[in-house]
Amino acid sequence: MNLEVPFNTEAKIILDKKEFESLKINDTSFDAFKDKNEVVIADATNILLGSGTYKIKYQKSSK
Repeated sequence: MNLEVPFNTEAKIILDKKEFESLKINDTSFDAFKDKNEVVIADATNILLGSGTYKIKYQKSSK
């Protein structure tokens, strides 16, 4: 998914645990991405991203 967050806003990405574990942002693992960028983790598996352009990938869990 390509995600563009407008200037001075945030996007909340809601994921379950399995989706969160497989998350990649801009073709890097989430851990590597958060080391280089300001990211807020909310409710253990949901993330808040500030303004910017992102390429989001994760493995969709089946329920």
